[in-house]
Amino acid sequence: MTDPAYLRLGLPPTASPQTVLRAAVRALHPDTRAVRSFRTARKRFYRQMLCAHAARQAVGDDPASGSLPTTPSSPHSARPFGRVFPIQEVPMADYFTHFSCLLDVGTPDKAARALALFQSLREADQDAEDPEVAGFDLVHQDASEGSTLWIHDDEHGDVEAVIRLVLRLAEDLDLTGLWGFQYGLTCSRPRLDAFGGGAHVIDLGARKSVGWTSSQEWLAAALNGEDVDA
Repeated sequence: MTDPAYLRLGLPPTASPQTVLRAAVRALHPDTRAVRSFRTARKRFYRQMLCAHAARQAVGDDPASGSLPTTPSSPHSARPFGRVFPIQEVPMADYFTHFSCLLDVGTPDKAARALALFQSLREADQDAEDPEVAGFDLVHQDASEGSTLWIHDDEHGDVEAVIRLVLRLAEDLDLTGLWGFQYGLTCSRPRLDAFGGGAHVIDLGARKSVGWTSSQEWLAAALNGEDVDA
């Protein structure tokens, strides 16, 4: 029997690996996608979905028929990690991560180099199991002689991917100063804990994240009587 997590992606047999990856990303709760320590588990989950899809294409059969070869998995394989909702709920809701922010890299030349790097990473993502720059786009905010870049989601934004790219640009372009962005979490259905948001701050010169906040954690702390203004 085919992995039930793969079945819930609802993909046609002709779907490309990139389409499979995007569908797998959408199946995860935004909190799961945003936690850096879950990256290894996310890669394992993406790899399982790609393998299941490749097996389906090799057999050329309906994935629900039960004729596809699959790797034995534990009873928890349908929910490999993090806050993934129960099986019966996943197909009924879609989770969205939204953001829109600007990054000034200083000069038009650096802006052109940043865009070139982004495009090269996106091309490499076509065959990657864990895409580096999936979930958002990077474009010139103004004319080609400008130095400001616009970073925005494609509905299923990846907060961690934005952080990785900005840190990479800080290193390659020798950027300095503090930079940050906000993001919002929404859902197509009224799921509990599916709405909220947060923000991240990066020290470009130090090449590291220096602060972050989550509305969900702030609310939990406030309701617990903690000093929410600290």
